[in-house]
Formats: sequence, structure tokens, C-alpha cells
Amino acid sequence: MLTFALQVPGGQQVYIDPDTGAVKYTQAHSAAQPEGSIQTGWTVSPGNGFGILSNSNGPFIACPAENDSYQVFIGLECVDFDDACLSFDALTSNVTEAGAWQYS
Repeated sequence: MLTFALQVPGGQQVYIDPDTGAVKYTQAHSAAQPEGSIQTGWTVSPGNGFGILSNSNGPFIACPAENDSYQVFIGLECVDFDDACLSFDALTSNVTEAGAWQYS
């Protein structure tokens, strides 16, 4: 299970939508997830002053979304992605303080 350093009581969990591969997180104060959600496969490998986040279910992929933003996906074998999508490496860092109250 992957979690974030947040201030909201109970935190939020990260999961992969089993139909689309979208990386999502639970609502604050709730652990509710769609049936079949994937929570496993997350690992952090040490890097030079950072970590490299990966998931054994597939590579990270970012696809254009609304308002010049991107939606992050895990490249599940059952999902096809548009040519406008990009694969990328996700980096992590160790923090001692929460970065946000919650994500929405």
C-alpha cells in the first residue's frame, strides 16, 4: 500500500483503477475504493538523493487531461494508450512534514 504524508486524519490511500489503469487516491476520511482496485506492486528503489517509485503492474504513463494537466496511469496490459501519452520515471523524496492537508 502506498500512502502520502498528509495532515488529514486517517490519511489517504493510493490505488490503481483496474479498468483504466488510472492512479487515484481515496477521499479524505474514507478507505472506499472501486471493486477490483489494485493496491499492490509499489516499490521505492534508492537513487542519488531521491528514490525511484515503480509499480510491478506496469510503467508510469501520463496522458493529457483538462486544463493543460496530465492524468497519471499505470500501463496495465488490458489498457491501450493514445500516442499523446508519455511514459516517465517517478521520483520520490523523504519528507518530515506533511505536504498538504489532503488531495482532491
